[in-house]
Amino acid sequence: MKKQDDRKRPSGEPSDGPGSSQPKKAKTERGTSQQSAPAPLTVSGASAVTEREQKNMLEDQIRRLLMRRPHTTKELLSLIRPQFEKVEKTVLVNKLAEVLKVISPKQFRKTQGKKEILYFSLEQ
Repeated sequence: MKKQDDRKRPSGEPSDGPGSSQPKKAKTERGTSQQSAPAPLTVSGASAVTEREQKNMLEDQIRRLLMRRPHTTKELLSLIRPQFEKVEKTVLVNKLAEVLKVISPKQFRKTQGKKEILYFSLEQ
């Protein structure tokens, strides 16, 4: 019984395995530059709808996060940031502030060391 791996193959044959007649496919990079992102907020006309939808989506997401457990603004921003990659951080902070004003969550402060940290939460 001979092992097929021990044989040398001529340079013209593909090295996929025994009985393989298909040539190897070239590897391609996936998802590096062409990832789907939210619609840009600068387009006129259609942007009003997408901006409104994004605001509603953001509000719903923040409500769900605050119902689970209390969060700081920094935590909320870090959880929301990946979904709004194309939006600048300052714009996202302003949107977060607007949403927090609209939903008016319970606010309380906890001391960690010498600092007081503001937390937001929603009761069910």
